[in-house]
Amino acid sequence: MLNSLTQMPNVLVETAFLSNPEDEMLLLDDGFRKKVAEQIASGLEEYVKINEKPAEK
Repeated sequence: MLNSLTQMPNVLVETAFLSNPEDEMLLLDDGFRKKVAEQIASGLEEYVKINEKPAEK
């Protein structure tokens, strides 16, 4: 359940819906899928940088 407290951060990414014919066409496009994957990865990298804890000595 994404709205309850957890020990680990979590996220639900909904990029497109197969029930929408326009979204379905986007999902068939390799370039669209690659761009979405790159943006998700970029967001995760940014989150880690912002929330990084200093290493313990």
